[in-house]
Amino acid sequence: MYFQNTFAHIEGNPNLREPQVQGYLRVKEYFESPFDHKPALVTLPTGVGKTGLMAILPYGIAKHRVLIVTPNRTIRNTVTDSLDPRYEHNFWWNRRVINIPTNLPEVIEYEGDSRTLEQAKIVITNIHRLQSHNASSLLQKVPRDFFDMIIIDEAHHSPAASWVEMEEYFNSAKIVKITGTPFRSDKKEIYAEDIYSYPLSRAMIKGYVKQLVKKEYIPDQLTFKVQGYEEDVTFEEVLKLKDSDWVERTVAYSTPCSEAVVKRSLQIMAEKREATGVPHKIIAVACSIEHAREIKQLYEAEGCLASIIHSDMEPSDQDRERVDFHNDRTHVIVNVGMLGEGYDHPYISIAAVFRPFKSLSAYAQFAGRALRSIPDAKDPAIDNVAHLVYHNALGLEELWEYYSKEQQKAEIIDRLEKIFEENEGRGSDGNDNSEPDVGEARQSETFKEELKTFVGDETILEAYEEAIRQSRSKTEEALEALRSKGISITDEMIKLIEGSTFEDIAKSKRPDLELKERRQELKTYIENGIAEILTAKVLNPKGKAEEIATKLGYYRDTQLALDGLCVKIINEQLLKAIGYSRKEWSIADFKQARPLAEKYVAYLAERL
Repeated sequence: MYFQNTFAHIEGNPNLREPQVQGYLRVKEYFESPFDHKPALVTLPTGVGKTGLMAILPYGIAKHRVLIVTPNRTIRNTVTDSLDPRYEHNFWWNRRVINIPTNLPEVIEYEGDSRTLEQAKIVITNIHRLQSHNASSLLQKVPRDFFDMIIIDEAHHSPAASWVEMEEYFNSAKIVKITGTPFRSDKKEIYAEDIYSYPLSRAMIKGYVKQLVKKEYIPDQLTFKVQGYEEDVTFEEVLKLKDSDWVERTVAYSTPCSEAVVKRSLQIMAEKREATGVPHKIIAVACSIEHAREIKQLYEAEGCLASIIHSDMEPSDQDRERVDFHNDRTHVIVNVGMLGEGYDHPYISIAAVFRPFKSLSAYAQFAGRALRSIPDAKDPAIDNVAHLVYHNALGLEELWEYYSKEQQKAEIIDRLEKIFEENEGRGSDGNDNSEPDVGEARQSETFKEELKTFVGDETILEAYEEAIRQSRSKTEEALEALRSKGISITDEMIKLIEGSTFEDIAKSKRPDLELKERRQELKTYIENGIAEILTAKVLNPKGKAEEIATKLGYYRDTQLALDGLCVKIINEQLLKAIGYSRKEWSIADFKQARPLAEKYVAYLAERL
């Protein structure tokens, strides 16, 4: 009865968002009603707080154990990281939902080992661990009444057979389906009672996500080379000769068309970075693996390092590319069906589209990657505006119109779906080596751009442009003041004035010594911090961790010495944050790790 007896500060908690509290109350009211209950469906846009809602839903509603199911490993890892009670950033503690450390729930990430399931209050897994044909499936390990509540993340997957099988097995549990995309491209209905939906437009107005601006590149002239025709044909003429799919593919694979989008997206990123110093970034989507490599080359030809993610890469290589992007070693990440739902990075504020979309679900998922708000925004009018950039001939206008108007899922699917079913995600990853049926597209040097906002409020564009103008004006005023004093202006000084930190610009004259000093300083700080904690709490550093390891969720490390466990916890978190072992760290990595180490030491002091 943990979830019934533990006080969770939900109603009236200023640290929770409006849709989290409202969604919780609607689910509670629904399951308290005397009627037979279908699963409950809650729709929250990406970035509004779905994981937080999952964290608070069990309290006062579930009678006992709760299962959270995700569609893949990426989302499972994201949810687990947010709800891991070992660390101070866990949602309950961070948002002051639970203020007593011992009241935090025991959380298990199920990967096939059932030995610790009985100890869990919350079990997190992905759907592959619930398929009955797998020996490690939960359906083979636990009775039907083992869970009182099941929370399904990204519920638009739930009509699939594997999800239906799970729901039928745990048929006495309260089931809550949460999604940011309440429509499917296969026309299968989500079996659930739609009890709460929070509009994306309201999320933008409340500042939970970025404002969204569409920027179309429109060349004054676009011509096509078509087999069998000696002369180039115009856009209007080619539509009489070829279907729209052929035209859109040709534009997508056209190097000149792609170069235009590359340059415009980089221009937007540069003006944002220069205006506020916030590390804005670009996410790009391509048609195939080979196409993604070409897009990466186009960005790098413009002097911007780019990461790339696709299914032919080893998981370790994919992780390395993500970490490079997250830590600002690259400013662009190009993907093919790998960075849709569940992938979050708040500094992505430009989404560059280099492929056609036929499914609104996939289009909305990609656009959503750029919508997560930037918590440390210097100027919200600039930093919390997302730009969707693409060539106008990709045929995305209809999707934009429907997306921005938030039409009902059935209407969208009936209008937009083609006779054939587009295989979004891995299936379209370019693993077949067949050549796409495309022609050649050429465009004029002159062009125009069309800008539209998601919420139809043109003052957003005006505020963005004004903020950019003011930033440039302030920069020029500062530079002029320096010139008037006879001071020579360098590129480094301009970057400093534009918003970069001094540490980013100043270069050590002895980087070899600085690297050694920073490595030693971090090591000394961690060792001293752990020693102070254990001394203050009168704990034997050489004694076995046992109960403390169990309390912190390190069930396999109970035989470690207590000081060794403390070092392991901090080092694991630093490895996760930086992305590779400390012996490979640069000076910049050690700078980033120092304040993180302070947080981890403070958290250990609180939890031990």
